[in-house]
Amino acid sequence: MRYLRHLLLAFVIVSCGGDQQVESPSTASIQISSLTRFVCSTNCLNVRDFGAFGDGRSHVLSQQDITQYGWNGKYQKGDEWDTVAISEAHEQAVAGMTVYVPTGTYLIWRKDFGASIKVNKGFDLKSGVALLGDRSVLIHPQAPSMLYLKYEYPRSYSNIIIEGFIFTHMGLDFDGSWHNMAVRNLTLKNCEFLNGLNPSAVTTSKMPHVAVAYANNFTIENCRFVRDSGYIGRGITIYKSHDVTIRGNSFDNSQNQGGFFVTAINVNGTRVRFQSGTQSTDPQLPILESSGKASILDDDWNKNIVIENNNLNRSSAGSFLQDQGIYTWGFDGLVIRNNVINGWGYFSGLGAIKVRDGQNALIES
Repeated sequence: MRYLRHLLLAFVIVSCGGDQQVESPSTASIQISSLTRFVCSTNCLNVRDFGAFGDGRSHVLSQQDITQYGWNGKYQKGDEWDTVAISEAHEQAVAGMTVYVPTGTYLIWRKDFGASIKVNKGFDLKSGVALLGDRSVLIHPQAPSMLYLKYEYPRSYSNIIIEGFIFTHMGLDFDGSWHNMAVRNLTLKNCEFLNGLNPSAVTTSKMPHVAVAYANNFTIENCRFVRDSGYIGRGITIYKSHDVTIRGNSFDNSQNQGGFFVTAINVNGTRVRFQSGTQSTDPQLPILESSGKASILDDDWNKNIVIENNNLNRSSAGSFLQDQGIYTWGFDGLVIRNNVINGWGYFSGLGAIKVRDGQNALIES
């Protein structure tokens, strides 16, 4: 029934004409692992059965669509059909199931977005439900400006695997909230993140491809982070999270050369002060005890962070903002092992790795 509905919708919308083709990345530049051919059967929902097109063209909901179909989620006129289909598959999935997005180019866009950086819910995730692509491209109609998909408390996101996608001018932002750690047991693997924020934005250098805050047991592995000239920025940022593994990832440009990264991997937590002084309202500074020492709660540390077997390659072309390849502070338990880091300056304030304001660190080749 859903499949028939999809065919009819495709016919009606395409026959009207005027749909827009959105440029997708060159597959020649993509080097993430292709999945073994996946058969979506038991405990699996294929987004094509929910009306997704995956043809790289814009197909937006009409008011008639909203009235006609009995969706579980709430959508509005102007939302992209691809986005609604992925979201609705999650709405109907239960823990233990997989939402499958076949090979194709899917437009991700809903009308509720922020005025500046375009933080957009896009499609939601669901605890216990895997999201699986097959070199599936996710892009949005306003590329190359950037779209952030944000997942945050009070929703809880746990036991989720995201695999097999090419996020084009898109970022992921997970925020479990202080003391709640509502993002747990999440794995992001075999994905690519291509470029990012429009260079005209003021905060270009600060916006990463993947931002993780207040998470517990988060793994990022075998992913590729790409920044070409004109898309200067960061790769991964971790903030006050526990048991995080960043393993086997690469950071470069679409030609497998140096990427335009300020920092590839940031781990940020609480700044440690062991001298007395006036208390700051800065939330990154801990409360000082009467002895003048810092009282730091577990939730303010990054704990048990492992960064290993990554390849960080920064461009030496021209002059642009840089920090360190790996920059970590505010941690209790840190392992940096077997990483290859090239292209960051060796003079004052720069370098391959910077470690500060923490304890129990191991750095080895």
